[in-house]
Amino acid sequence: MKTQVMLLTQNKGKIAAAQLAFKDINIEVVPANREYFEIQADSSVEIAKYSAIEAAKETGMITIREDHSLFVNFLGFPGPYMQFIERVLPLEKLLSILKLGTDRTGYFELGAVVAYPTGETREFSYRVPVHFKENVVVEDPRGGWNSIICLDGETRALQNIQVQKGKRFGLVTLNRLPLFLSKKYDIFSRTTRFRKNRIRKKIG
Repeated sequence: MKTQVMLLTQNKGKIAAAQLAFKDINIEVVPANREYFEIQADSSVEIAKYSAIEAAKETGMITIREDHSLFVNFLGFPGPYMQFIERVLPLEKLLSILKLGTDRTGYFELGAVVAYPTGETREFSYRVPVHFKENVVVEDPRGGWNSIICLDGETRALQNIQVQKGKRFGLVTLNRLPLFLSKKYDIFSRTTRFRKNRIRKKIG
C-alpha cells in the first residue's frame, strides 16, 4: 500500500510535476481539498513552511508545499512582494526603470517544504536565473511582466511557455523530494503512530 503525501496546490502543472517526480517510489501524491492561509514573508520557504505545518497538523498527513517568487536584481526588492509590485507597476514603467541601469538579470526563488504532523520540517530552496528583455517579446493579456521575462538559455518569454512553467518549476523543487522521503521511512512510521494516537485520544 502506498504512503499518501498531500501536496498543497490546485495548480495542474505542479500536480503533474509531483506525479512525475514520485512515480517510481511507493508514495502517492494527493492534492489538498481546501486552501490554506498564506503569510507574507521575505522568502518562498518561509511562506511554504507556515501553511505546510498548518495542513500537516490538521490532517495528520505528511504535507508538501511549494512556492516561487521573482527577484529583480536592479530593483532590490524581496521576491515574495513582487506579485503586489507587478500589480501596481505597469510593464512600461518597469521597462523605463530597467533602462536606468545595466543589470537586467533576476531569478525565481523556488522553495519547497516537507512538513510532518509532529511539527518536523525539511526545507529545500533553489534559484532559476532569468533575464529581462529590452522590449516586449509577446503580449501578456494581463499586462504583466511575463512578456519580457526569459529563462536563461531561452529566447521565448514566459508568456509563451506559461502552460509549461508550473510543471517546469515544480520539477526543479520536487525532484529531490522522492529520494529524501524514501530514506525517511522511519518518519512515515512515526507519522502513522501519531495519527493512530490522535484517533485513540478522540475515542477515549
